[in-house]
Amino acid sequence: MYTVSSIRSITKEKMMYLQFQIILCIGLVFSTSANTTFNDVIDALTSKNLEMAQNKFHECVNISQINALQIEKEKINTQLIILKNQIGSGDISPNETSTKLLEFLELDASQNSEHLIKCCDIFHRNLFAVEQPTQTMRTGDMDGLMELKYDTAFNILKDCIKKYICFNNSVEDLHRGNDNIFLDIDTDEYEPNFKRATHDTLEKVFYRNILPNQFLKNITKYIHGTNYKIPFATYCTAAYYTYLIT
Repeated sequence: MYTVSSIRSITKEKMMYLQFQIILCIGLVFSTSANTTFNDVIDALTSKNLEMAQNKFHECVNISQINALQIEKEKINTQLIILKNQIGSGDISPNETSTKLLEFLELDASQNSEHLIKCCDIFHRNLFAVEQPTQTMRTGDMDGLMELKYDTAFNILKDCIKKYICFNNSVEDLHRGNDNIFLDIDTDEYEPNFKRATHDTLEKVFYRNILPNQFLKNITKYIHGTNYKIPFATYCTAAYYTYLIT
């Protein structure tokens, strides 16, 4: 049991660690309130995935034999927590991760190799990793889920891609989606509709016909077309998907 005085004495890093452990223990659970924001979802998702992302980063560093980072693992992990928060808040682009990590570790910029860039890419991609839904749902349940959570989920997606400058078109265009991406829907009767595309694609995930990563790919292409390059285009879709299934 923590007393008031003991809580005050806990460092910021320890409080963050406790937050991560709580998330790991109970999983991600979001209120259906319209007050839930993309920041809430991104913070919870990246906190849940942090340890995995750190481990994947260190595996990559070891395989790539990046000697400059063969230093105290906990020191690097502390900096990776800072990077997680800066990426999530939009203070830095994911593409800047390797540069910022070297700055934090007070290492020369000449150490910024292709191998390090690859390992940092693995780190931030794993921060936004998504999972298979745990429950088995019937078709009617999917309709209820969409009615309950879609409006808030759509606002999370809309605000996220606006924040990270992934999409320059209107909200109406987002509702319609990309006219050239049909997601295996019968094109003779199909009218572009983002909610319908989400419903049908998510249903395939619940029935184990496609993996969650395929949902991210399909829906991201549906919004942005096939030539999207900004990492947060996919990461915002990950936040959208995560809210819908939790």
